[in-house]
Amino acid sequence: MINKAKADIFEQVYEDHIENEENNFPVFLDGTDTHLAPYLPTSKRSVIEALSLVNVTSNDTVLDLGSGDGRFVIGAALLFDVAKAVGIEIDSDLAAQSNQIAFQCNIQHKVQFICGDLLEEAKTFEDSLNEPSYSSPFTIVIAFLLPEAEDNAQLRELILSYYHRGARIVAIVFDLANIPGMKLIAHHESTWVYHKG
Repeated sequence: MINKAKADIFEQVYEDHIENEENNFPVFLDGTDTHLAPYLPTSKRSVIEALSLVNVTSNDTVLDLGSGDGRFVIGAALLFDVAKAVGIEIDSDLAAQSNQIAFQCNIQHKVQFICGDLLEEAKTFEDSLNEPSYSSPFTIVIAFLLPEAEDNAQLRELILSYYHRGARIVAIVFDLANIPGMKLIAHHESTWVYHKG
């Protein structure tokens, strides 16, 4: 059950964004300038629904590949009290905005936003943790990626690496059906959850 006071804070910090709650996820990508992941904010309600679908708990550690304005990372830390949440975002303004929101929500000790290319930064971040190769430092990996991004061998390898080491992979808007060998365990509207079990 989500704490009402925390839900109100989440609503307030993202209230300036224009959202159409009837369309749960952004689906029109005309004019989007990106090669892997577009910045199209997901509605607050849909963020909560996606995090609920993947059964986020306080024991989870979350990685958002292309975190935009940070709403999945902030939502996981604020509403679901995850142990740690990390967002990788190539746009320095969005990464800075996300850090500012984390301070505003008083969860800066639980979140980290890294500015840079998601393919390079995910590997660098993981290497810095000195995690053994058989386990993932993240139990949940969130990806809002364009379908053609799945053709990127390096990205496919990154997602499969997390998947095979036990992370639950959450695909937003576009499923990851083009990446073979991943077991779909839950689906609702525009969210797909994969886990090898």
